[in-house]
Amino acid sequence: MRKKRAVASARAFLNDARFDVIVEILRLNPVGDWTQWADVEGNSLKISKNGAIHVYPSKEIGTVTNDVYRKARPQAIASHSYWMLAIFGQTQSILSFLGNDGMFRCCYFENDIWKYNIQPLLLGYQALSYVASGYIDTETRKVRIPKISYPKNFNIEEVWASSYSATDLQLFSENSQERLRCHLMTNQSLLE
Repeated sequence: MRKKRAVASARAFLNDARFDVIVEILRLNPVGDWTQWADVEGNSLKISKNGAIHVYPSKEIGTVTNDVYRKARPQAIASHSYWMLAIFGQTQSILSFLGNDGMFRCCYFENDIWKYNIQPLLLGYQALSYVASGYIDTETRKVRIPKISYPKNFNIEEVWASSYSATDLQLFSENSQERLRCHLMTNQSLLE
């Protein structure tokens, strides 16, 4: 019951009906009271008295996880997902997937090469709010560029949201389609 009350308090204070969805898809838990939340790896979200929301990375490298896909290749994550948010910069990209199990996951790329998976909490509250409100909509659409917290020097060029199927991905811009193919090229069946 403690988590339910903490979610209700944070949701009421922020006047944000999506807060409970963010808590659910990131598997956040309250730390102390409803103003601080943490994921399983120790990254935290703090709500200040003026309603500002700040995200802080863990000071220690997380060794504990409850996600079997935490270190999985993007192709494996994509094949078990039904919705995606693709964030493209000039040399960096983040492909984020909402899995069939209800967990949100992010894959980070540099120069079209997968580097590692990041904890989605690090994207920041603005991007997470969009995910919480937009994942039900299955139409492919270009999204207003959100401010993201991680990585710090990521200059976003375009953002797309879509249900995850081949017909939906055809509606992406030609450049974005090509980048998706490159990112997921080791499993072409995902895009054909």
